[in-house]
Amino acid sequence: EDWITDKVHRTLNERLMIKEELEKWAEQASDLYNKIGSEKNLSFYTQSPLDKLVDNQVEVMIIGINPGSEGDYKTMLTNKAWTHCNSKIEKMPTWHLLKGNHNWIESMNCSSWDLHINWPYFKGLMRYFSLIGERNILMDETKFVLTNMTFLNTKNKKDLSDDILPQTISHTVKLIEIIKPKMIVFLAGGDAFGYLNNLKGESKFQDLTSKYPIKKVKDSSIHVGSLCGIPCYGVRQI
Repeated sequence: EDWITDKVHRTLNERLMIKEELEKWAEQASDLYNKIGSEKNLSFYTQSPLDKLVDNQVEVMIIGINPGSEGDYKTMLTNKAWTHCNSKIEKMPTWHLLKGNHNWIESMNCSSWDLHINWPYFKGLMRYFSLIGERNILMDETKFVLTNMTFLNTKNKKDLSDDILPQTISHTVKLIEIIKPKMIVFLAGGDAFGYLNNLKGESKFQDLTSKYPIKKVKDSSIHVGSLCGIPCYGVRQI
């Protein structure tokens, strides 16, 4: 019985530690994103909720370039669907980055993330991961995190100015260090690996593509690397 009690205590401590680390991360990331969002008039948000993570059991972290739905910061501050209050706010609160894509759809009484299983983008991911293992890992929200290299919401990645990604990627890297997924999959892999390779002084990333070459799949190379000591793969945009 003692070993069961010890295991329960360790689990509770791990959960509390992750919760505290994520809250600290969100506070620091929010400061930067509110600053850039205000200067560039760009809204920002994450995808899957981070406040529901209970322990280090995330199997895969899937990382795109940016949200891509387009939206401006000034409108977000007055949009009740995002702020969940009736009056304009001065900046997006810390919890905003922990709640994921919590944009509230009044007519359906749910958030955008609640409908993610129906997104064409997510359906593509489901097909992709159905080829791996007996059970599709994306059916269990405790086993994956869906996010982006930057949370700034431009329509296309080409609309991101050169100074934005180097500033924001560091917070995504920190998030990876907290969550400790067993594997990372970068969408738009060639671009993602290019951004990571160009980060000056970023020793946490190693591009191992040339060391472990993989034949082209559907005219698109799979990139192989390591980030924060975690195996990562770059695949074409799904």
